[in-house]
Amino acid sequence: MSARRPDAQQGLKHIDPLLLTPHPLNDKLYGDVERFIDEHLRDSIKEQGILVPLTITKDNVIVSGHSRWFWASRFKLKTIPVIVCNAKTEDQIEELIIHCNRQRDKTSEQKAREFKVLDRIQKDRAKKRMLAGKKSEPIDDPKEIIPEGAQARDIAAAEVGWSGKTAEKAVVVVDKIDELEAGGKVDEAQDLRATLNKKGGVSEAHRKATGATRPKLTLLKHRADHSFLNADEVEQLDQLKVLWKKCGEYVRAAFLELIDG
Repeated sequence: MSARRPDAQQGLKHIDPLLLTPHPLNDKLYGDVERFIDEHLRDSIKEQGILVPLTITKDNVIVSGHSRWFWASRFKLKTIPVIVCNAKTEDQIEELIIHCNRQRDKTSEQKAREFKVLDRIQKDRAKKRMLAGKKSEPIDDPKEIIPEGAQARDIAAAEVGWSGKTAEKAVVVVDKIDELEAGGKVDEAQDLRATLNKKGGVSEAHRKATGATRPKLTLLKHRADHSFLNADEVEQLDQLKVLWKKCGEYVRAAFLELIDG
């Protein structure tokens, strides 16, 4: 997991919102702010102005606060409060955008797109560490302290709250969504998006995207003689039997798929 983040504060100042530029990554990850109107935020800014400063780069690119900037511009506020972040590289800026949206309610599609960015960043850092030869040797972007043996994929996946396997499946789906939309198959893309974004829909969406079929539910062969188990193991087996019976078919199939993988 991340040990430390780019420092997001260099002092408060006020600036004309027309001088600011939204970062393109924000729209790629979370969608056009115009399509997701927060009426409470809109009304608050209209009545009281910007209460929470935006975070921007030294080049006046917005890192955090795209929705606040949108409404400030719409209401033609003269100036708004901002804080200039200390992020020096584009990777740090992109990671800070994701970090600033950590508490946001997200769809699986948004989390998958976050993972793609974080995975690329982590893999770039891994290459730099390998080229440096030693972890203690300085590199251009010495931001992360990586646990021994940790994989870049798993670190990035943990940042969005998934396992590496789930994150990779979700990425296959969003890549397919992008492919369908680029090919003008908007309805198919929307259907796949809806499947991905429903609760527990990553595996189902992955099967749709790849054309795979649902794994067949196969039960373990009954073995009447359990004399090879000790008393504690027999008790654990009985508990597993109860849990297995309570599980639905999809959960059983997902479990078998997991242990087979």
